Amino acid sequence: MKKLTYKVIEDEQTLVYEELYNSKNEVIYYKDYQANPHAEKKITFNDLGLLVEEIDLSDGNELNRLELIYDKNGRNTERNFFFGTDLYEKVITEYSESGHVKTTYQDGEEVNRLVTETKGKNYVSKFYQNEKLIESQFSEYDTVNKCNEIKIYDGDNNLIAIRKETYNHADEVVNIEDVNENGNLLSEHTYEIEKGLTLKEVHRDFRAGESEYNISREYDFNKNLIKMEVRAANNHLIEFYLSTYDDKNRLAEEKGVSNGSFNAIYGSYTNGEEYHFIHKYEN
Repeated sequence: MKKLTYKVIEDEQTLVYEELYNSKNEVIYYKDYQANPHAEKKITFNDLGLLVEEIDLSDGNELNRLELIYDKNGRNTERNFFFGTDLYEKVITEYSESGHVKTTYQDGEEVNRLVTETKGKNYVSKFYQNEKLIESQFSEYDTVNKCNEIKIYDGDNNLIAIRKETYNHADEVVNIEDVNENGNLLSEHTYEIEKGLTLKEVHRDFRAGESEYNISREYDFNKNLIKMEVRAANNHLIEFYLSTYDDKNRLAEEKGVSNGSFNAIYGSYTNGEEYHFIHKYEN
């Protein structure tokens, strides 16, 4: 199946994107007609539906390539990123019964390493940069109150922040609080979730003066997102998104205004602008 996306400006439709899908409805080819020259991406999945390769092309030339390797359990064990034909970055993840170690190499040199040890829902993670410890996280889960507390220390073992996460009966995060070493609230995020769908979010940040954003979402009977609004604390509308689906439950139309932060789909080039897209399909 082919999906063609048109941008609508003053009732004129201009082709901007093209996508090809395989029989499993996985995107295997993508083309951006707005780029100059046109940008393309070729995508490959294995029999389990796991991504194994992405190739970015421009004007017919390969720009970069991502390769992913998995173990028999479907866990990603190796990630290779190439610039042209040269391997730039390799990420190797080694798994054990007690956790995993993820090491990042660039140009053959280790630059980052994450060591995580788990015990049930508790874990300890240590982050290294150029083989130097820069951060440690100690997570303790309270099974009675369904809360998780993560204490964060710098490389010198000084407490710098505490994150508190609260879960509902379905183990979905409904509240996150970040406090500093003195117990002062840095940020707070609350989520209203119903039947696995996030209906409302409130994001408050106190680190650079107080800011608050409220996000509301609506879904159709197929659980497709059909409306989203982002408003400031004074109810000023910052961003909105509307969409419709056809009788085959395929995305047919999208419109709204993006500020480039909450909506990552089209926000990269429609910052503060209205957008309107129509999607057409060919078998």
